[in-house]
Formats: sequence, structure tokens, C-alpha cells
Amino acid sequence: MRTRYISNLIYFWIISSASGLVMLLYRASEPQNAYLLGYSRERLLLAAGIMLFIIFLSILGVLLHTKSARFQALLTQLSGWLLQNDNLYSTAFAILVLTLLSVGAILFTWLMFPTALRPLFSLLAAIFLSSLLTVAIIFRQSFTQKTLPAYLRFLNPWKTLTISQKKTFMVLSIIGLAYFLAFIPVNLQNTESLQGFNAHGGDEAVVYPILMQLFEPGDTFSARLYHLFIYEDYHYGYPFYVISALAVLPVRLLYGPNFAEQVQITLPLLRQFVSVLPMMLSAILLSYMITKFRQRFYAITVFLFLLFIPGVVYYNALFWHPDALAILCVVLTLFFLQRDKGKFDYNWILTAVACALATSIRLLGFFAGLAVAYAMLDALINHKISLRKVVLVGLIFVLVMSAVIFISSPFLLMPAARARFAEILSEKQQEMKFGYNEPDPEHIYRTGWQVWLPFMEKHYGEGLFLLLTAICLGITSFMGDRQREQRLIALWVIPSLGYLIYFVAVKSYQYLLPSMLPFLATVFNLPLLLQEKWNINLPSRQVYRLLEVLILGVIAIQVTLWLRADWQIYMAKFH
Repeated sequence: MRTRYISNLIYFWIISSASGLVMLLYRASEPQNAYLLGYSRERLLLAAGIMLFIIFLSILGVLLHTKSARFQALLTQLSGWLLQNDNLYSTAFAILVLTLLSVGAILFTWLMFPTALRPLFSLLAAIFLSSLLTVAIIFRQSFTQKTLPAYLRFLNPWKTLTISQKKTFMVLSIIGLAYFLAFIPVNLQNTESLQGFNAHGGDEAVVYPILMQLFEPGDTFSARLYHLFIYEDYHYGYPFYVISALAVLPVRLLYGPNFAEQVQITLPLLRQFVSVLPMMLSAILLSYMITKFRQRFYAITVFLFLLFIPGVVYYNALFWHPDALAILCVVLTLFFLQRDKGKFDYNWILTAVACALATSIRLLGFFAGLAVAYAMLDALINHKISLRKVVLVGLIFVLVMSAVIFISSPFLLMPAARARFAEILSEKQQEMKFGYNEPDPEHIYRTGWQVWLPFMEKHYGEGLFLLLTAICLGITSFMGDRQREQRLIALWVIPSLGYLIYFVAVKSYQYLLPSMLPFLATVFNLPLLLQEKWNINLPSRQVYRLLEVLILGVIAIQVTLWLRADWQIYMAKFH
């Protein structure tokens, strides 16, 4: 390790620490908080900590200047450790995360953190950023020579696919593009003017002003940050508004502060990129999870099957809502959980991240608890992991999930916002449990299978078809080579769907989407299993082949019924 760069880094840290100390003591504390020399106890403790850090850095500088053998050996050991396995990338990634968190903490000193902490967070940001640059400079050749670690290779999954899988993905992408474009004409409806939209926009008209608040400038920097992070209506999670804001950001840059009136542009963008696109990505992921893209016919069939579910078509037309984003996070949770296979590596961390985002958007992540618990129990039973490590990985999952929830929901850091969120959550739970405060002549504000089944049949399939899907999922959860993967899906579907049926009185097709989309995809599990059987077990080949054809025939009949409903839904949206 080059000592010149380390020496410059230490000197920079000393200068930054001294500057932070000056910033900390530049202004005295409020008179009521003054303890000594006009400063509060907290500020004096921070100042003492920074001074001790400067002394420590000065000692390191002296040891480096005098070329202490022990210190040189320590640097050599550190360099050797960084070059082992994926430690270099892991360290750089950790420093990057700490840098971003420090910068975020600086911003929040104008919003909810004590102003006195701003010098400390600024010092930490300077330390982490300079450390990241130093590591990048010293090990620049190692970065170019080493292959990406496993937890970063998922960002480029293309290299992990075979040529056949890549071709299948390209076919699905072309189909998906056509599907995406097909919804543009219908999603241009009801966008003639802001006044007309407000009068007939339904749920969209309620959410749209909240999104626009994120772009309000504010009279002060603190007010601007308040509008950006504290949106005061917490029925839907903050990630939904952030992604929606990114979707309309080009319109804001083009039209300026009054861009909210350009609903003929903003609403189609929101509907297409926040509803249609995430739903398509969920369908592609589920197609891969079911087929692994190994059988192109089945991969395309599963993808189209999911896209033409009436509930999906109804959702994609004239409906900007957070459900599609929540569904995508749910599917990603199951995807990474399946890929982990009891190794509890980077896929386990990504599972926690996706689960946390599903929780932040629509509180759906909590229903993944059974699937996560089964993944740990399965690894323990199959001796892939010790009991001690089960506790450790469980704790890591909870910590990562909790951290991501707070980072993706910054309003939780403010006590008043937390209280408002709890109030809204309590009100919503009462509504879901007993129904809205309005007449109910059809008596639908009830719970139970008999009440929910008509809504399922209308948007997701006939009762017998749903029974067939349950049989396919049940059989493949206990037969075949992919039992663990199917059990994870089942353990998501059972609690999430069971909660709706037996604890939610309000009926809405969109509430069923997070459960029904993964559930309906599993109807192809049994045909795929039968295909594998008749390719191997020659004496029973004809029987397996006949069963496969029969199930596909039932699926074809259901899809035929769906297509008629889809056309009616699509055309009705034009009126």
C-alpha cells in the first residue's frame, strides 16, 4: 500500500476535523441549554470526541512519517486483506453507502436532526468520501483486474444466461414492448385538462396533488426539504411518490413550476411507467421463476398468460397506483429468496431489501414472514446451517429490513409524522375490517370465502380453474426437483390471500393482485413437471403427455374467457 496516499488522507482528515471543530464551536448554544462556556453538554461532548480523533490522527501521522515497522506491517496486512476474495469491492461498497447516508444526514439537519450535528455529519461525509477516493486510487489496477463479486454480478444478469435463455428474454422483451405500447392510447384518456381530471379522476385525483407537493419550492431550504420528504398523507409509501416524481421529472424541467397543469403528459407517463411497466417486469420475473427460460414455449405462454389476466388489464388501464410497484417488490422478494438456496449470501440481503420496499409501499412485506422463516428452517433441517447461524442470519435480515424501511420512509424519523402515520394506519385498518362508512345494500362488506369468491372469479378465473391452480401448486410443493421454490410461493400466497379473505371486508380487485399474480403463475408448474417426467420415464410417457395436454387445454379455455373480458375492459376505458 502506497504510504504517500495514506499520509495525504490522514492530513486531510486532520484538516477536516479541525474545520468541523470550528464549525461546531462557531456559535454558542441556546442560553437555556448552556452548561459551560456557553455550550451545551452534547456539544461539548462532540467537541471532545473530535479533539480526541485529531490527536489519534496526529499519532498515526507521526508513526507513518517515522516509518514505524509495526505500523507498516499493519498497513501491509490491511492491503493483503483487501485483496482477498471480494473484500475490496465489499469495503468500497460499504464506504459508498456510509458516504450517502452521511450526506443524507446533513440534509436532515435542516429538517429534523439537531443543527449542532451538521458539522459532525459533514466531517463524516468528508472522511468517507476521501476514503473511497483513496481506495479507488491505490487499488485502481486491482479493480480493473478483479471480476465483479457475486453481490454485484446480479446487476448484470445477462452474462449468467445461456444463449437460448437470452433469445427467450429478447422475445419476451419484444412482446412486452408491444404490450406497453398498446396501453398508451387508453392511458391518454381523461387527460384533457386539470379541472376535468380533478372532477373525474377518482383515486388518481386524490394522489396527484400529494405528488405535486414534492415539487413545491418552499420559502426556505428547510421548507423545500419538508415538501420533498414529509408529504403528510401516508396511505401510500414514500417510494411510490419518489418513483412517480422521477417519471414526471422531465415534464417539470421542461415546463417549469406550473407543470402540474400538463396532465395530458404527466398522467400517461405515470400510468405507463408506474403501473404498466412494473406489472410487466413482475410478469417477466415470474415467467423466469417458473420456467427458467429453458422452455421458450412455456416462458412465452406464462408471460402472456399473466399479462392478460383481467385484473391485470383492468389495473393497467387508466390507473396510476402503487400496487404494481408493491407487486414487483413482492416478486423480487420471492425471486431472491429462491436464488438464495439456503446459502444466506448477497441474495439474502437483497431479499430483505425487496421485502422492506414492499413494506414501505403497501405494508405487503410482512406477509413474507412465513416464506422467510421456512427458508431458514429448511436450511437448518438440511444441515446447511447451524442453529447459531440461523439466529445470526435472521437478525441480519431484520436489521437490514428495518434500516431500508427507515431509509425509504424518511418521515418515520420525525415524531409528528410517525404519529400521523400511525393514526392513518389505524383508520385504514378499521375501514378494511368493517368497510367504508356508506350504505351497503349488497352486503359485500363482509369477510369469508363465499363473499370473496365472486370477486376472484370476475377478475382472476373460474372457481374450478382456481382449484386446479391450487392443486398444481400443492403437488409441485411436494414432488419434483423444485419443491423448495414452490413452497416459498405457497407460503407467500397463503398468509397474504388468507388475510384478505378472512380479515378484510372491503372488496377490490387490486387488493388481490399481489397474491393472485404469483399464485396463478404456478398453474404451469404441473405441466412442466409432467413434461420432465415423460421425457425420462418412457413407460408412462403417454400418460404424462396426456395429463400435460389436458391441463394446457383447461388453461386455454380460461384464457379464451379472459380475452373476451379483456376486450370489454379495454374498450370500456375509452368511454
